[in-house]
Amino acid sequence: MQLTQQQQTEEIRLLKQQLYRERTARKKAEEMLRAKSIALLDSNHFLVNMAERLQFALLADNLILWEYVLIEDRFYQFENFEQGHSKVALAASYQDVLAVYHRDDRNRADSLWWQFIEGEEETFKFVAKRYFIEKDEYRKVSVHGKKVYSKQSGTLERIVGLFKDIHE
Repeated sequence: MQLTQQQQTEEIRLLKQQLYRERTARKKAEEMLRAKSIALLDSNHFLVNMAERLQFALLADNLILWEYVLIEDRFYQFENFEQGHSKVALAASYQDVLAVYHRDDRNRADSLWWQFIEGEEETFKFVAKRYFIEKDEYRKVSVHGKKVYSKQSGTLERIVGLFKDIHE
């Protein structure tokens, strides 16, 4: 069946409208992609700058970055935090870390730790005396920590924190 001249003209008009809509949609998608790319680049620059600031803050304020991974029962102490990466300076079990606290503070530190792990609080802070091998002495430290949950299961995965030497 052949189309009449009027039907052909109408068919061409409809195809032109469809082509215009598709071109317009493609241009919008390209603009959105360009905007998202720029936003991602800006975010990346921001994170790099934040990592550099964190490195300087840790160095300037005598802070030690640490992490405890529950499933491994391992503490990791880091050094040389640079651009989101750091070197593990020390790896130890929970009991090994607990042993470096002064005997007067050890039971309290252990109790506070497990209350935090099992409790609802998302962050903790306590002050105790901790043995520093390089100084061969116990020094007062402020310990801060924050819970980190698994993105997939929502369960507590690890705790990240800082030790700060506040010895007078």
